[in-house]
Amino acid sequence: MGRKPDGWSRGGERKKLIGAVEHLLEGDHGPDDRLQAEAAALGVILPEEPEPEAYELWAENVPVVELFIDVQTQWRPGAGGGVLGLDYNVVFRIMELNGVVQSEQKELLRDLQVMEIKAMQILNAKLQD
Repeated sequence: MGRKPDGWSRGGERKKLIGAVEHLLEGDHGPDDRLQAEAAALGVILPEEPEPEAYELWAENVPVVELFIDVQTQWRPGAGGGVLGLDYNVVFRIMELNGVVQSEQKELLRDLQVMEIKAMQILNAKLQD
């Protein structure tokens, strides 16, 4: 997929991918403009919200994060409203549409699965709340 930096390990990359999912699904992405507008229409002044914390994404993880974003609506539903995992038929079709060559698909899928597992934990945990 791309040249890995010296001293690179799969463990470090997994942590960055898990962090990316946490940021996408749970992160503070800044003030909700709609909420601000509705409050202003009612004459309510909401407190200032701090700037959202940025997440540093390694360059070699950009392709898999982009793929995750592309397929984030392709979850296989489970019992009780949870998710079982991504629909891999769609995942491979999206890779094909994005021009990912077959020799790179296996590594990209492995990285996507790291993100998928964390995303399932987050999404399914929200059902418990």
